[in-house]
Amino acid sequence: MSPNLFFQIKILANITELRSLIIVKQLLNSTFLYIGTFS
Repeated sequence: MSPNLFFQIKILANITELRSLIIVKQLLNSTFLYIGTFS
């Protein structure tokens, strides 16, 4: 396995992780908004 390929996979994993973190954050925000509206 070439180091270059490993590096690309690592970057891809980081991007995926960031994206899923952002999605979770948005879900939490909309959930809190939803709760706040109906409480």
